Amino acid sequence: VEGNSISLVTHLSVDRLESLEQQCLVWPDKIVAAIYVPMTANISGGLPLLPSYSSTTLDDMIRGIGSFHVYMEKTAACSLDLVFLGQFINKPDVPGAYPTNALRNKALSLVTTELNMQVNVDVVFNPYLDAPGAGPHGGSGYKDPEVYSELVIAAKKNTAFVMPVLEVASQGQDLGIVRSVSRSQALAGKHSAKDFISKGMLVPYVAPEDAEQRVWSVNLNQWMSTSPKDGHMLVKIDKGAPPVSSLSEPCMLLATEKTPWFDERFVDNGPGANIWTAVLEKEKYKFRVHSSGFGVHMTHERATPRSRYLQRRKEFRMEVMQFLNSTLREDISKGKYKPMTRDCGTFPKVALADRGDALDLGVE
Repeated sequence: VEGNSISLVTHLSVDRLESLEQQCLVWPDKIVAAIYVPMTANISGGLPLLPSYSSTTLDDMIRGIGSFHVYMEKTAACSLDLVFLGQFINKPDVPGAYPTNALRNKALSLVTTELNMQVNVDVVFNPYLDAPGAGPHGGSGYKDPEVYSELVIAAKKNTAFVMPVLEVASQGQDLGIVRSVSRSQALAGKHSAKDFISKGMLVPYVAPEDAEQRVWSVNLNQWMSTSPKDGHMLVKIDKGAPPVSSLSEPCMLLATEKTPWFDERFVDNGPGANIWTAVLEKEKYKFRVHSSGFGVHMTHERATPRSRYLQRRKEFRMEVMQFLNSTLREDISKGKYKPMTRDCGTFPKVALADRGDALDLGVE
């Protein structure tokens, strides 16, 4: 296990490589990413076909991602670990469900650092989380042995460090400019972010699929009122203002050995991490807002289904996910819940014992 490092753990479809590139340009440490590509069988017996990329072969795709990896390692700040995953779909013109939690688990299985953060690929984080000593003027941040040790000790005692996620109040601005400002704000650190928040130029991020992320608007003032120069790594939360709700999907820093698997029955943009957060609550985790770390969401265009039929299929899957979410919450409250996961043989042995049953989602 690598010490004094924090891995960002993410997943993406192959058309989102630009967002992964932005993370690499900002985060000066480990990033572990699972890249997803849907495929169909080749009736001629050759390599699988890529429905979304009719002029691209699987070999071309693999070579392209390999070149991307080499380029990032040579030019960007991050240390990048990639895994390329394909899922067979039955009909080329009917995209299958995006296996969100299966991808999260595969990426998690490759983490080699003591600490990790599960993040969306469109969120960039301030380098070294602005820990004492970090920032534009130099310093080692959480790389400092004392600071890192404080994080590890707390995380291994079931403390989850929650990071606020912000976004530029774009109001119809050019997406390219918004993404550039987002990256600049992450690089500039907390002091600059506070100034932008006070001017209304940065606001709490609320995912379109999960309005419950507005929980952050309750606690942002607490985060803003604490300076990393005070020597505090986290903000003490009043009982009436919990930093996280199991109905939300916050970004959290956890000890890798204590990070639970995600339930792979959840797909698409449904409540994929809600149950995961509820498990942490049930296990009596202490949720603490990190005093200086934060992320900035990079606004991007959202793809829409090509037809009403595909839109309805997606809506139906969401209805199923919501029903499953309610059902599993009852199991958690009764102490009967276990996540359904694939046993792919590469998951850390320490984690296999109690983390659930096998589920084959067709991800090879």
